[in-house]
Amino acid sequence: MCKFLLFTSVVENVGKRQLVNNLAYALASYNQKVAVLTLDHHREESRGQLEKESIKTFDRPDGLPSEQFNFILVNLPVSVFRSDVSGQYFLVLTPLSNVISASKTFVDSLNVNSTIQIIVNMVSRHKESEVYGYKIESLMGAPVAYEIPYDKVVSKAEAAKQLAVKAYPWSAYSQSILKMAALVSDLSYLPPPNYMVWKIFQNLPTAFSRFILRRC
Repeated sequence: MCKFLLFTSVVENVGKRQLVNNLAYALASYNQKVAVLTLDHHREESRGQLEKESIKTFDRPDGLPSEQFNFILVNLPVSVFRSDVSGQYFLVLTPLSNVISASKTFVDSLNVNSTIQIIVNMVSRHKESEVYGYKIESLMGAPVAYEIPYDKVVSKAEAAKQLAVKAYPWSAYSQSILKMAALVSDLSYLPPPNYMVWKIFQNLPTAFSRFILRRC
């Protein structure tokens, strides 16, 4: 049975499109059949990124072959938000007061049958002015389901027209997305295949310098 995951945001530039596309790739890496329905103006960018990875994309809900997929991720602009779809709703926001306030106003106006869950994206980008997990839940009156850290690799991947989870699987961002994919699909999280190799090489300079110092 196909599961719909619907993502919306009230404020622009919260990283929703990148999150949806990278989550689609992460789910596919767990051998899930995934499609992305993009209803915002970034559909061409999403199509280019995803179809290169053999992930089907759609820009119209009409005639969507849901029986062919385990998951359909819907990038749903707030301007066309609908609450009558049977699925899991996510509101993407950043941990800034103005974004939370606008998101709260939107949530209060909804009539969503299932609980809308909060994804806090770009955590620790503006540390001095951020609001943190438990306070966001209190302000929003909805659970924070996932916190995704800010990571420069997302911008690097975007500039290269790549998906961060594929291009930088060892990054903090990618690990968070992979863990989210595992939870959504009820599977165990596995680090990316080259993660342990990267960790070893990451520590080589320090280990090597200590070795040299001991010998001197």
